[in-house]
Amino acid sequence: STAQMNQKECFLYTRSMLSDQLRIVSYFDKRGTNENLIQTLQRLTLYILILLGCIGAITYGLSKKVARPIEELLKDIKVNEAGDVIRSEESESEGDIEILRSFITSLQETTKKHVEENYKMQVQLRDITIKAYENCINPHFLFNTLQMLRILNEMEEKKSVSEVITCLSNLFRFNLEQRKLVPLSAEVDNIRNYLKIIDLRFHDRFSYQIMIPDEVMNLYVPKFILQPIIENSVTHGFSEKTDLCRIDIVGEIVQNELVIIVKDNGTGISHEKLESLKKMLASGGAYSEKSIGLNNVNTRIKLIYGSKYGVDIFNGEKTGTQVMIYIPICSEKKEDEHEEL
Repeated sequence: STAQMNQKECFLYTRSMLSDQLRIVSYFDKRGTNENLIQTLQRLTLYILILLGCIGAITYGLSKKVARPIEELLKDIKVNEAGDVIRSEESESEGDIEILRSFITSLQETTKKHVEENYKMQVQLRDITIKAYENCINPHFLFNTLQMLRILNEMEEKKSVSEVITCLSNLFRFNLEQRKLVPLSAEVDNIRNYLKIIDLRFHDRFSYQIMIPDEVMNLYVPKFILQPIIENSVTHGFSEKTDLCRIDIVGEIVQNELVIIVKDNGTGISHEKLESLKKMLASGGAYSEKSIGLNNVNTRIKLIYGSKYGVDIFNGEKTGTQVMIYIPICSEKKEDEHEEL
């Protein structure tokens, strides 16, 4: 409550104690209290203004520190249609964000263009590499065949000479065909020509068997993948063998993959050389003249289908070697897979 004391308007404050037997009365000068409150509010307002000013100054300084590099970048760059960065000489009508967006978009398009060009170059290089591998024919085989023809001619074995020439011409014609993929039946027919020549070379010491179901024969495989492997068996496995030499070719579908197995009863491979060959095949070693057989086929398969597929080699249970070719199942030929390289 308020009251007049000594001609001053005061605030009165009363409080009862000891069951209303004692009453405490306090008074405050109303004018002085209002003045103190106003001064306190003024100081508080001043402090808030100073604090806001400091915050504004700090914010302005930070924004200038962050924005200045962008402003300098915008003054110096301009993106043309080709994606080249040039110095800006045009009006500043475009917003900063629009200029940066145009710059980033152009860089993305340029990067995409370069990626596409690089991919095309890799495809071309892959096709050239595949073609180079396909054109590999063992010169030893050709030399031995020509030598055999000379001997047969001297012996006047006209029928055998004619048969060898026919088989050899069929081999070359098949190898020169501009196809990446062929039906397995065509690949096997080509191998029969090769095996007939080997049979004539070895006389009665050679036999072979091809065990591939008809439904597997219709699948497509990379051209010229069996002959290099069989050449390895003849050149290395049978070179020191004096009794019957035998090759078995098996084709089957295992876990949604085409698996072709070439087995021989040759002298086999030493443990050290076998491990070296397996490491080379697993790593996809590059082509070399000393690995024209297994590595040739393995590299071509990986180039066409990817690293999941390829060739593996094992020693036989008792003697000889066993080569396994893994290829994805392909029941029809795509248009882009038989174009000329």
